[in-house]
Amino acid sequence: MDVELGLERAPQERSSLSDNVFVTSSGVQLSYRMVGNADAKRDLVFCNGLFTGMGGWAQQVRFRPLAEQSRMILFDYRCQGDSDAVTQPFGIIDVVQDAAELLLYLGVERPVLLGHSFGGIVALGLAACYRPQLQ
Repeated sequence: MDVELGLERAPQERSSLSDNVFVTSSGVQLSYRMVGNADAKRDLVFCNGLFTGMGGWAQQVRFRPLAEQSRMILFDYRCQGDSDAVTQPFGIIDVVQDAAELLLYLGVERPVLLGHSFGGIVALGLAACYRPQLQ
């Protein structure tokens, strides 16, 4: 089932790659980082395992061919790393929606999704539920 989010896209500043915070529609602050080539036409989105956080991708993002040819987007899920620790229960659909909102905000349209463990489920959820928005 496709889900409409109705979000406005942020103005694209592809030259700035740094640590950032994004606030989801449910008010959760997600920590994210963009690294690599700011002018690259390919966006790689790294979806973490449940207990690793975005730091678990350190070796991959330092791999020179990826860094030179891609803009890489890493983020921590809610209750992970520097993102908000929420007290109310949440499920996989909440994590997938958070990720989709972040990608839409960043103007990511045709990402290459990489997922490890739980991140594979997040990547599949993005591909299945937000295909029209992410192409």
